Order: sequence, then C-alpha cells, then structure tokens
Amino acid sequence: MLLSETHFTERNHIKMPYYCAHYTNHPDGITHDGTTVLIKTNIKHHQANSYHREHIRATNIIVEDWISPITISSVYCPPKYHIVNEHFSIFLKTLGKRFVDGDFNAKHTPGNHA
Repeated sequence: MLLSETHFTERNHIKMPYYCAHYTNHPDGITHDGTTVLIKTNIKHHQANSYHREHIRATNIIVEDWISPITISSVYCPPKYHIVNEHFSIFLKTLGKRFVDGDFNAKHTPGNHA
C-alpha cells in the first residue's frame, strides 16, 4: 500500500498486524507531507534510500521477485513548487530499471502546461 501526505512524525505513525511500515517524514518533524509504504511482512523486501528534495519526497522499498528486484515507491510532490520534467527525470532514474510508483500529488491548473 502506497500512502502519501501521511502527516506522520517520529511520535505518530501507523501500525497494522502482519505489515511492515517504511516512512519518509518531513525533515522538520512537523506533521505535514510525508510518504509511507506498507508491505506484508512475508514479502521479501528491504528499504532503499528515501528521496528528499524540496519538490519531491519518496519512500522506496525493493522487493525481490522471480525476475529481478523491483522498486516500489510512494511519492509526494508538494503543490506549492513548480516541478519541471527534469525533476521527474532525475527522480525516476534513482528507482532503477523496474519500478512501481504512485500518486505524485499531480495537479493540472489552467495555464500551467508542461
């Protein structure tokens, strides 16, 4: 399960039986932004480096499947920043050849065309 805008801190978080939670909280420790990946404990995985940029934040885990490792990424893009294609290109390259990601908090506003 990929969660974004989690608003977790080190003191508040989610716990579910039989699931492991991996977090990327906002670095200021205040309850805003943030991403989480929840994964069943019986799925072989490990946490990869989180991605912390002003305009993109992501929690990444790597799952070993029958083909090759695959990165699962929960992504949040705060809407107050102007994100250009280059930002996404740089981020996506960090995920490797095989990945699944979600949300991105994508917005389309009139006059804002990529």
